[in-house]
Amino acid sequence: MLKRITLLCTLCAGFASGLAQADTALESFLLKSYAEVQFGSASNSIDHAPAEGFVLDNTGDEFDFEDSFNAGIVAGYNFVEERNFDLSWEVSYRFFSETTGGTKSSSDLRIQLIENNLFWQSIAAGLRAKVMLNESLSAVVKIGFHHWYADMDHTVIEQITNEEGLTTHIGNNEFSTDSDGSDAYSGIGFQYHINKNIYAGLEYSNYKISPFDERGNVKSTALSVGFSF
Repeated sequence: MLKRITLLCTLCAGFASGLAQADTALESFLLKSYAEVQFGSASNSIDHAPAEGFVLDNTGDEFDFEDSFNAGIVAGYNFVEERNFDLSWEVSYRFFSETTGGTKSSSDLRIQLIENNLFWQSIAAGLRAKVMLNESLSAVVKIGFHHWYADMDHTVIEQITNEEGLTTHIGNNEFSTDSDGSDAYSGIGFQYHINKNIYAGLEYSNYKISPFDERGNVKSTALSVGFSF
């Protein structure tokens, strides 16, 4: 009986010691961690090749979409901490509100108008380097990769123009497509440290995307509010 009690006490002591060590490890992890929320606007563009036999009419070789709203959450861990320099692993999720863009192309007397509604979102992982410029201001640089998902609704409008210049509507073709993939991203920004734990920031980011086998580019400007543990 005494041996069982001794064994039980030993197990309880070991369990308590393990909890204490886990609590210390968690506290150490949190002290090197940070989290932030971001919100801002983004310009979106995707390369576009016209249908065979058509030539683009003064719209460039890409879909230029209207600016969209974007918001995201970020979490990071500082694995290198020096006096005025931090290097961190960082993960984030970001979504971009629906936006519209289109092109116009022609072939002889035929005209083709394409309008697209684009919605996309991204999960990213990468590195963040932070350099303190003074006691309150720091500069950050980010690089990494993100996995994106894009959903697009297409409307193709066909028209024909006769020799007198009168335009006749032929018909509409509406359909939806979705695509996903992984590409690089980069960013640069500044953070103002309100106190030891709270900071506000301004960040410019460039996300590469390649939906539907076309190359795209998303440039985001965002404000952030963060908390360092």
